[in-house]
Amino acid sequence: MELILAGGSTNTLTAGQFCAGIQVPAGSTLTVSGTGELTATGGGSGTTNYDGGAGIGGGWKGTGGNVTIKGGTMTAKGGRGGAGIGGGGTETAAGSEKGMGSNVTIEGGMVTAKGGDSGAGIGGGLKGDGGNVTIKGGTVTATGGRNSAGIGDGNNAWHGGSVTITGGMVEATGGNYGAGIGGGCWCAGGNVTISGGTVIARAGLDAKAIGSGFSASG
Repeated sequence: MELILAGGSTNTLTAGQFCAGIQVPAGSTLTVSGTGELTATGGGSGTTNYDGGAGIGGGWKGTGGNVTIKGGTMTAKGGRGGAGIGGGGTETAAGSEKGMGSNVTIEGGMVTAKGGDSGAGIGGGLKGDGGNVTIKGGTVTATGGRNSAGIGDGNNAWHGGSVTITGGMVEATGGNYGAGIGGGCWCAGGNVTISGGTVIARAGLDAKAIGSGFSASG
C-alpha cells in the first residue's frame, strides 16, 4: 500500500481498541511519501491491559509489517504496549504473545515516534524484539515508553533486533531503564551500526545510550 501525503494536508488517524493507527500487519508493506502532515495513534482500552496497537504497524498481539517512509511530517504514537512504529501490545505484561518489530526504513521526512507504555519509539512493542530499523535520511525523533528503547526493543524483549543508521538527523531517547538505541529493560539489544548522519542517543535509568537496557550486557 502507498500513502501519499498531499502538500498542505493535515491528517489525523486514531485507532480503536486492539488496532494500530495505520495497521500494517506482518507480511504487508506500507510506503509513505509526500509533503503533508500525518498523526497516527494506536488504540487501547486505557486500562491496565496492554491491549494497544502501534501508531503505525501491528495491532494487539501483532508483529509489524514493512514500513518505508520517504517524506512528510509524521507523528506516530503507540497505544498501551505498542511501539510508535513497529509492533503492537500483548494481552498482559506476562502474556506470551509479543509485538515484534519488522522492517522499518526511513529515507526522508520528519518523523516523530513515541512508544506507548512498554513499547519502543521505533521497533518492538511489549516483549517484542526491535526487528530491522534502517535510517538513511530525514529527521527522526524516537522516544521509548516505560522500560523500552527509543529505537530497538520493547520492554522485556527476548532477543535484540538490528539498527542501521547511514544518514539523517536522529535523536533517540530511552524510557525508564531502556537504551536510547538498542535494548529495553532486561534486553542486551541487537546489532547497532552507525556509518553516517548525526545521532544523539540518551539512555534511561541504568541503561546505555547505545547498547543494553537495564540489567543486561551488551
